[in-house]
Amino acid sequence: MPPREESLRGLQSWMCEMLTAAARPAASSPRCRSRRLVHTLAAPVRQRILPSATLAPEERLEIYAQMMRERFVASLERDFPATCVFLGAQQFRELALAYANTTPSRHYNLIRYGDRFARFIKGRAGEHAAPASDLAHFEWALSESFDAPEAPPLDVEALAKVPASRAGGHCLALAPAVRLLELNDSIIEIYRACVEGRRRVRTRRRSTCVLVYRTGFQVQFREIDGAQMRALKALRGRGVPLARAVRLAALGFAGTPVARLRWLRERFAEWTSLGLLATAGRPPAASRILPTAAR
Repeated sequence: MPPREESLRGLQSWMCEMLTAAARPAASSPRCRSRRLVHTLAAPVRQRILPSATLAPEERLEIYAQMMRERFVASLERDFPATCVFLGAQQFRELALAYANTTPSRHYNLIRYGDRFARFIKGRAGEHAAPASDLAHFEWALSESFDAPEAPPLDVEALAKVPASRAGGHCLALAPAVRLLELNDSIIEIYRACVEGRRRVRTRRRSTCVLVYRTGFQVQFREIDGAQMRALKALRGRGVPLARAVRLAALGFAGTPVARLRWLRERFAEWTSLGLLATAGRPPAASRILPTAAR
């Protein structure tokens, strides 16, 4: 019989602890260690789980422990398909199992489970560790962009009607689906090749700035230059007053005042058409100038 007066919460916590412990096998013999662990804890297991016609209580628990571990791996395979192709299925699975072994889920939804995977594989994927890590960062940005909440886009026509004396305090922000990446490889070339199933891709070490955004339900991406990257990074955070946003964006472009003004007009028109900018409202009176948020 289970311990007396055990609450549902207590039973759930025990079950979670048991499954998590049993699903963390040693790299050399995962199934053997899982069985040893479950059988070591056979007494408390039998107090709470009934046997079936063919399986002991601890054997029933082991099935769920192995299922949970495989579910973690499947979640990573779903979120990082190009990285899987780049590394090869066997190496990717080994890394995914190691990640599942050392990185517990911090959220009830597996949609967030891979948030540390790109950092995890850096230094663990042999000679391809650096590009594989960058590729995983890129794929995670695609996933985050797709799942990001909606936000009202910047209404240019409404903004044009605001008196000039008040327009400077109108706050802008990047849309929640926007992601800015500074990577060290030709990631877009690698990603497209892997999507096409071509694993052998010649990587070229170079600094790459990538913009990820969403149009409707379609995630888009493009490579951008350093000036755009610096300008867009200045708009990250809770919101930046329009006047300050223009000044910060202008700092990203090196050129004559006339060329800078033309560049600003073209960039803001482009960013608005892509849905990169959202209205953040007016800032509080005590903090009209907000600091730039660091990623």
